Amino acid sequence: MRARTCSARLRRNEGNPTRALREWEQRMRPFIAAQQHLGREELVTFVPQTRRDQAARTVLRQLATTPGGKRALTALNARKAETRSIYVAAP
Repeated sequence: MRARTCSARLRRNEGNPTRALREWEQRMRPFIAAQQHLGREELVTFVPQTRRDQAARTVLRQLATTPGGKRALTALNARKAETRSIYVAAP
């Protein structure tokens, strides 16, 4: 998807790759910023920094094995999925 966006900008700005890449970067910046924020936000899920983080991860993993817990976690993750699915293809 991102390569397609870049190629569309290059076609649109034929002969001016500097402008095409600047437009591409401006288009991609919100998407990249959202992905970086999400990565920092969820870092403790994968690499707990403290005992508290480790305990929270353990509780969430146990919660995910129960039907009610699965529903709750799915609802919480639906909001985060919106961030992951930002559409950045060239118009």
